Amino acid sequence: TLFPYPTLFRPGPTDNTVIVCTSDHGEGIGSHQRTRKNVLYGESLNVPLIVSWPGSIPADALDRRHVVSGLDIMPTLCACAGVAAPPRQRGHNLLPLVAGNQLQWREFCVSEVAANRGRMVRTPDFKYIVYRDDPVVQLFNLREDPGELRNLAGNGAFADVLQAHRALLSDWEKHLDVPAGVPSPEAFI
Repeated sequence: TLFPYPTLFRPGPTDNTVIVCTSDHGEGIGSHQRTRKNVLYGESLNVPLIVSWPGSIPADALDRRHVVSGLDIMPTLCACAGVAAPPRQRGHNLLPLVAGNQLQWREFCVSEVAANRGRMVRTPDFKYIVYRDDPVVQLFNLREDPGELRNLAGNGAFADVLQAHRALLSDWEKHLDVPAGVPSPEAFI
């Protein structure tokens, strides 16, 4: 989501300034009977990402199609500054995307809650959620159920979608680079 802050931008030193407004997490605010951020529903995960850079990023652009992550902010700011992003980081430079270029983009994004207790795979249309030591998994069709109220994990019509999301998470976990000495480095599913 991109839009300009015209009152912030006046000719002068701000012409070469990139402004990023975002948050590290949302809050439950009572949705799903939760008031905190310790679950993987949209209210805890979906945060604004507003970027303004006059003359470099189109004003008033809005993108709701692509799955982006907070990890994308650092390589994007590195690109704005004309420096290479650190090696082995997992984020993507958002500049080609916000410029409206047609490009291959990530298929999914993974998020987790404290102490590896739960993980979520988000694709453009679905969300898969699993918690350690909990036999209930969740699958939501975000196009038809943006409030995440109908768990489709037990619906046979979505068995292929569920399996595909499990495979995405499993493959993602296999590529984690866990430093030595981490108390619980193994995947929990």
